[in-house]
Amino acid sequence: MPRFLVIQSARLGDLVQTRRLLLTLAERGETHLAVDTGLVPLARVLYPFARLHALPLYTRDAAAAARQAGEVLHAWHELDFTAVYNCNFSSAGTSLCRLFAPELVHGYRPGSGGPERSPWARRAFRMTEHRACGSLNLVDYWGHFAPDPIAPERVNPPAAGGGAGLGVVLAGRESRRSLPVPLLARIVRTLHDLMGGPRVRLLGSAQERPVARRLLRELPARMLGNVEDLSGKTDLPALVEAVRGLDRLVTPDTGIMHLAAALGVPVLAFFLSSAYAHETGPYGVGHTVVQADIPCVPCLESAPCPRG
Repeated sequence: MPRFLVIQSARLGDLVQTRRLLLTLAERGETHLAVDTGLVPLARVLYPFARLHALPLYTRDAAAAARQAGEVLHAWHELDFTAVYNCNFSSAGTSLCRLFAPELVHGYRPGSGGPERSPWARRAFRMTEHRACGSLNLVDYWGHFAPDPIAPERVNPPAAGGGAGLGVVLAGRESRRSLPVPLLARIVRTLHDLMGGPRVRLLGSAQERPVARRLLRELPARMLGNVEDLSGKTDLPALVEAVRGLDRLVTPDTGIMHLAAALGVPVLAFFLSSAYAHETGPYGVGHTVVQADIPCVPCLESAPCPRG
């Protein structure tokens, strides 16, 4: 039986967006998935068919990281992989691929001058050189690392409300991607009333707790009894359960947005500044995206904004 290894060395949203590739490979052979140690609980829920390999990608304990990485590499050495799919242009993930023959590695592999792209990755980057004219979603980019991936409609279920109320992702990782709190409060209040007054779950990490407090101050008193602030209170399995079954999720471009799409939750997504719906929009049918449309969109997060 063919045996495949997927190395996904990025964060939560990227792990979810690797779904088309992983589902494709699972139909063709034994599938292995390497992710950061912290994402293993989520990977176990999303991809129960995959054998997981925990990589110490974001730890500061260099000695422990070296031991753990050594154990992973030893396990890989004992496995005869038919193909290896390295999803990220990173020195960490690419260095791991030195264990394999270059012709087995798809996506990003070691080269004489650093990481280099395999043929499909080079072609895709030419297609998306002008981002505002591109239409290649990241799910499809990674999906086509394997030939003839499964049909797009098989990746995520059609979005349909599950009766658990309204979810609100408080902010994105980059502030420019996030709605101002007063505007977010107006949207949440309007949706709450249109939906007949459902329960509201505020979602985010501990870093978003101040945003949650500001949002609660902006909401009318009549709503507060319906609002549950879960910011900083959920590990990854608990986050899955908090999102599963929602009637709608309001969010910027975030990993939670991709998780909701994978769980069949209807998404109302706001794409601002560097976030671009064609590239990283919620995958599947039944979602709504509001895309900022000004001449400088999409921009680079690493560059200061000339518009303030």
